[in-house]
Amino acid sequence: MVKFYTATDTMHTIAPLDSISYEYKKSDIPFNDDHVYGINIYVQEPPEPNQYYQWEMYFDGVHQTDTVNTKRFESDEIVNGTYFKGWTVFEIEEDKIDKEEVEVTLQMLSISEKKFDFLLAIILETDFSGTMFSGPPSNIPGNVSNGALGFFSASAVTEKTILIKKVGKVP
Repeated sequence: MVKFYTATDTMHTIAPLDSISYEYKKSDIPFNDDHVYGINIYVQEPPEPNQYYQWEMYFDGVHQTDTVNTKRFESDEIVNGTYFKGWTVFEIEEDKIDKEEVEVTLQMLSISEKKFDFLLAIILETDFSGTMFSGPPSNIPGNVSNGALGFFSASAVTEKTILIKKVGKVP
């Protein structure tokens, strides 16, 4: 018996990244004194409301954000129309830069609100559950027909690459 599956999504435009930079700094995470390489973006977020974004990162061409809990995704709900001047998208732990130079590619993708909701539901179901007060686990509803699990998406992509030079420990 052959089963057919269908899904649709809307591909939104995306503003091109002006540039990316990095800085070696203390982590922005509270109570964490570790040093990290912050990957910063410079881009004009469009004035149209209800824009959603996802970021992906590669080291020397190898995908680093290949699971949902390592991806970064955001809505423009409170930053609509803002120019991001050095906004930190990812923090790379110091020991992840294991060579003198690492080529880091950052991709910024437009995603639909439905894809944003799907990613958020996965995070809420996996990373923020498992306590004695959590409900029973459930399948995350996607957009694929015929009872299939998952999400089909279409995205516009902009990317920039930067060379990170290993700094080492700060005294």
